Amino acid sequence: MAYNTDKLKQHIERPEDEEYKCDTCPYCNGQRDPTPRHPKPSPFEFWEKIGAPKYTVAPMVDQSELPFRMLCRKYGATLAYTPMFHSRSFMESATYRKEQFSTCPEDRPLFVQFCGHEADTVLAAAKFVEDDCDAVDLNLGCPQGIARRGFYGAFLMEHWDIVHTIIHTLAVELKCPVTAKMRLFDDEALTLKYAKMLVDAGATVVGVHGRTREMKGQDTGMADLEMIRKVQSHIGHRVPVIENGNIMTFADVHPAIEKTNTQSVMSAEALLWDPRLYSNPARPVLTGRNFHMDKETRMDAIQTALDYLECVKKYPEDLGKVKAHLFKILYHSYEVHVPFRHALGDFNCGEGALETLVDHVAKLKEEEIASPIVGGLPRLTNEEKKAEVEAAKQVEDCDYCIEFV
Repeated sequence: MAYNTDKLKQHIERPEDEEYKCDTCPYCNGQRDPTPRHPKPSPFEFWEKIGAPKYTVAPMVDQSELPFRMLCRKYGATLAYTPMFHSRSFMESATYRKEQFSTCPEDRPLFVQFCGHEADTVLAAAKFVEDDCDAVDLNLGCPQGIARRGFYGAFLMEHWDIVHTIIHTLAVELKCPVTAKMRLFDDEALTLKYAKMLVDAGATVVGVHGRTREMKGQDTGMADLEMIRKVQSHIGHRVPVIENGNIMTFADVHPAIEKTNTQSVMSAEALLWDPRLYSNPARPVLTGRNFHMDKETRMDAIQTALDYLECVKKYPEDLGKVKAHLFKILYHSYEVHVPFRHALGDFNCGEGALETLVDHVAKLKEEEIASPIVGGLPRLTNEEKKAEVEAAKQVEDCDYCIEFV
């Protein structure tokens, strides 16, 4: 097992049907009154109240911001998460809150996600948003090194009392429901007990990322939908469950729901490549890591980029985040028209520059229309890619690039 078995031993040995009680949780040990401060609907009443959403935008650090969420909603998403926010920073800094969190009346249903390991800190952060969202979510899935150093996300998986106390605290004190997004253990019984613990603590909805903590980067691999189905079978009579993993195009959505018997599916990276995913586009844009797209599909992506920039006009956002989205959405056109990619890379995210980005995409559209390259590019070796990049860097005195920079 790739987890600390000494810390998990008591949970491995715990009877499956035993309700999880935490001796250190003030709401379990009598230090605080466990009576919820605000009335809330039951988990399934809550789910129906928010429209029983099937198509979910995952929480993505610096990438599931308001204009991107609204773009995804335009194209069929029915539930969205904010990016993950650091609870201590959110609690302490008004500047952090202003820079990181924004919403609007149309941005619903909305789950606001926090990370952290101190229950009262997460609660204090969540109190700032409880009136502006449908639920507050606890991140239990981030597997990155920064989460290890900060002691949050998937690195709380051996620390069930901490997780329980955070969820129980939020469930008692907040006006809105609390939800949680988890990963799998590499042990089936332990995974099921962990999911049950989240529900026992007060989670109203559980999102299940069908990968373990070690499955990241080059070792990501495919999500285990069968294990998600088992989690749903174990807790799905008590709370709605959201499936997370293997959603690359709309064609994956309903088979995943049928396979896992979950209420909803969640997509992350695939939406960055094609925010239209949930609208079942006729020509889906696939990841640039594995595919090249033909001209018609590239033109579709350019229109999506223009739609996104319209959302940014309406819901202003840090242009660094906007630039990152354009690199993904327009990736396939940038492969064909390399000087445009370099121009975007050189773009200075200063104030008043949004119209420059709009002009950039409009000119890319003109270039794409005139392009003789109709089909997708052939796959290149790494050596060929390096040579292509070096050759593109030699392109100087391009009227467009000079104007753009």
